[in-house]
Amino acid sequence: MSIVFQRPGRYGLISHLRGTAALAVTLFHSFGAYENQAVWAPLEPVRQLAGHGWLGVHIFFVLSGYCLAEKMSALALRGRGAGDFLLDRFWRIVPPYWLTLIGLVLLGVLAASFNHLGWRSALPPDWQAVAGDVLLLHPALGTPGLLLVSWTLACEAGFYLIVAGLLFLWPRVGGFGGALLVGTILMLACVLPGVAGRNLVLTYWPEFWLGLAAYAALAARRRGTGLALLTGSAALVAWSPGGALGEIHFAAVATAVLLVALHPLDGRLTALPALRWLGTMGVWSYSLYLVHVPLLSRAQNLAGRWVPPDSAAFLAVWLASLALALVGAWAFYRCVEGPLERWRHRRGAPSPSTA
Repeated sequence: MSIVFQRPGRYGLISHLRGTAALAVTLFHSFGAYENQAVWAPLEPVRQLAGHGWLGVHIFFVLSGYCLAEKMSALALRGRGAGDFLLDRFWRIVPPYWLTLIGLVLLGVLAASFNHLGWRSALPPDWQAVAGDVLLLHPALGTPGLLLVSWTLACEAGFYLIVAGLLFLWPRVGGFGGALLVGTILMLACVLPGVAGRNLVLTYWPEFWLGLAAYAALAARRRGTGLALLTGSAALVAWSPGGALGEIHFAAVATAVLLVALHPLDGRLTALPALRWLGTMGVWSYSLYLVHVPLLSRAQNLAGRWVPPDSAAFLAVWLASLALALVGAWAFYRCVEGPLERWRHRRGAPSPSTA
């Protein structure tokens, strides 16, 4: 019996999970400058908890897989192909990223005078590094990235190329089911011994695939089967971390399981007042992801001239730097990402003749 895939509709909890992941990564980096230093003793438990915030990256990869499976389905149903998908993804991530790079260079130039360094110290060391940053090729070129988190965007760009290939194959392999099968074969190839670690995109494709699998389970109306397969994957990862499933982290599998398990409760959970703020943060989570490290690091480096991290006054510095990151991200969303997103959605809307 052939499986019929139907789009499961809007999933509001995605924004809440995205907000959770962005906040976790922000908290993780809020102590990054003090990795080898003692902090004020009452704040130490918070630092220990924030030390797990890097798991937010693994959550992001799964959420990206789910959302791009949905995007792929929507474009295919409207008769649009790989080119439309890549152009849409370009407008989604690249202009805000480029503007962040420009802001980062300007901040570095301004800070150079305070640090008694030449303004050139704020620039990439050579043209190869510039190309790596601008084109998100620095992991492949082996050049340092100006933005600490940009390696994950390079991963995303690689995922986009793979999904564009799946979209190209869509009519040739029988639709979503065939495209999912091709993606699954690639995932299985990625977890073969010796493959993980050789290529950044292939290393994390299995986590991205988990999002595709979660979407497929809901689109096929086979939540039970999907939960069984994903729970089995979680058990295997927990039993043998970094083993048969390569670089898949348990947090990624748990995220995929939650996506399938919580779908029937979506309306009830997103309506809870206590969780609403996470959904709001999820809307501008990309802005927070882009700007939090530059704002945190600059604020803490400046304050560190006068406030030692093991003093009680450091609590005020830490809270102020977090507030600056959150307010700065909100402002970046309102002024940059939000307007670009509204333009992107208007640009991608079907014309009246094709609607």
